[in-house]
Amino acid sequence: MHKRLALILILVVVVPIGAVTWLGMRVDVEQRQVRRQQQQARLHGRLAETAERIARFVAGRQQQVETAMNLPSLDVEAIRDHLRATPTIGQLFVRNADGTMAFPPRGRQATEAERSFVLRLRELWNSAALTGPPRDEGGTGGEAAADSGWTTWYWQSGLHLLFWRRDGSGRIVGAEIDRVRLLSDLVGELPATFAGGPAERIALVDARGEILYQWGVHEPAPAELPRAERTLPQPLAAWKLQIFVSPAAFDAALGDGSGGIGLFAGIAALAIALLGLALWLYRDNTRRIRETARRVGFVNQVSHELKTPLTNIRMYAELLERDVDELGPEGRRRLDIIVAESQRLSRLIGNVLTFSRQQRKVLKVRPRPACLDDVVADVLEQFAPSLRQHGVEVRFERGAAERVHLDPDAVGQVIGNLVSNVEKYAAAGGQLDVRTALNEGVATVTIADAGPGVPERQAERIFEPFYRLEDAITEGATGTGIGLALARQLARLHGGDLRLLPGGPGARFELQIHVGTEGETS
Repeated sequence: MHKRLALILILVVVVPIGAVTWLGMRVDVEQRQVRRQQQQARLHGRLAETAERIARFVAGRQQQVETAMNLPSLDVEAIRDHLRATPTIGQLFVRNADGTMAFPPRGRQATEAERSFVLRLRELWNSAALTGPPRDEGGTGGEAAADSGWTTWYWQSGLHLLFWRRDGSGRIVGAEIDRVRLLSDLVGELPATFAGGPAERIALVDARGEILYQWGVHEPAPAELPRAERTLPQPLAAWKLQIFVSPAAFDAALGDGSGGIGLFAGIAALAIALLGLALWLYRDNTRRIRETARRVGFVNQVSHELKTPLTNIRMYAELLERDVDELGPEGRRRLDIIVAESQRLSRLIGNVLTFSRQQRKVLKVRPRPACLDDVVADVLEQFAPSLRQHGVEVRFERGAAERVHLDPDAVGQVIGNLVSNVEKYAAAGGQLDVRTALNEGVATVTIADAGPGVPERQAERIFEPFYRLEDAITEGATGTGIGLALARQLARLHGGDLRLLPGGPGARFELQIHVGTEGETS
């Protein structure tokens, strides 16, 4: 019933409003999409201009390196002097046509920097990435050998760049570019740190996503993604440019959609009104259904509960009638059952009547002088035959012998409901501990059993009217589901409360009520 009602409300209210809203938004979305594409094109254009600027810088640096690779001599010291005079080159190698290395020298003749350079080149020394494809000496039409080129590779701290060139004799000269000097000179060619508009920032990042340089006033948030990216041309293809735009500025460029504000506001107001009405109808309908179901269930349950003790009383009364003159242990047992069932019927009827008064808002307590220990003892005495029959041992620790002002009938009803639950659900534990205390006008009764207890997630729900645990704890046990709800209400009418204490094993309920001394008025 609930699902069908919800579906009808959706079809009647939500679907038409959704269709109208979609039609209204479609035009605005398409317009914003066009403006977004224009914005993206503008951003990509800015990155393309910067990438072209970097490409021109790299081309100029390549010319400088090629000029610096014209060695005056192959003498080791002459090459070293040449390197010291050429800041754009970090290290240099010379490889003969037969594959032997002419520079750096081997062994102890090499400097520490030269040995480190050779170590960095170890994995590239015989690869085509360093020297290009082999020459086609036989003229068979194979791939022509390159005369020069860039080689990039990663070693420890980052990207390394090397430019090599082959001369007519087959000898190869390669120069490793000083990365720090290259980046420093490149930054000098790019805009200043705070150049550009306040809404943008362009960043040059390496392959690990670390920022090498950035400019622009906008400060991107930690999780902000770039609006556009562009990879740089070789030999810096591992680096890329990213542009960030302030979200507010980007959205402003897309337009605020003011043309459709009136339409959307009207649709939104209509949608809210209809959805609110639908929600109210749904909740009111489901509430009535739940209340009806509870009332029907309550009547059925109460009818069953009233029928059971009455049947037992009738049966045992007829049995007792036949041999009342020869009353023995069995006869007394039957009398005990009659008494217990009569008391159970009285408690049940008392709960129903109390619940009825509560529903009519006329439930009250009437305090008068009484002893809490005596009230508890009377309740336990009433349950004694039934508890003995179920094998439950009762331990009562008295601590409230002073006469105080309380409603003994209401307190007795609370204690009776708690003990009745032990009889129904926790008799298998074989133990019932009751303790009373009186301290500065507050009386406390603690009732603990050794039964299965109450799951923590249901610790509050058990105090709701008609709620019963839906598991093995209540299997085979009867009840109306109003006992604990009434018990808590009566406790609160006394200015106290009834709660389930955490921990275990079993269940521990604590009743607290505010009482006055015998000499005080309530």
